Amino acid sequence: MAPRVAETGFASTIQNVSLRPSRITSMPSQKSHRTTCSEHLAALKELQRIPGVGPRVAQDFFVQGFRRVNELRGRDPQALYERQCELEGRHVDRCWLYVARCAVYFAQTARPDPDKLKWWNWKDK
Repeated sequence: MAPRVAETGFASTIQNVSLRPSRITSMPSQKSHRTTCSEHLAALKELQRIPGVGPRVAQDFFVQGFRRVNELRGRDPQALYERQCELEGRHVDRCWLYVARCAVYFAQTARPDPDKLKWWNWKDK
């Protein structure tokens, strides 16, 4: 499959994007309108409030359909990781999974334990 510009509209965000429907159907519902640049930047800024989430992982969450931290509540980090591997068409480093675990914990915990806000503390045991 040829590289395509992701739905963000930024030419610098080139990924292998499958046009096949995903088997994972639990992603957030999408608005029918195209995301503007300012909406995109606001979503990335919001997602980067999560400890350990930088521009790259925020963009990954965005492509998966997330716009706000609270949309990650109750999500399965393993399913998010598998979806990311599917979107990229390759194996993604497991550190991405550890960040997803931390992100879901952060999204659903009112007073998070500071040690659990370090993504490396979410490694497989």
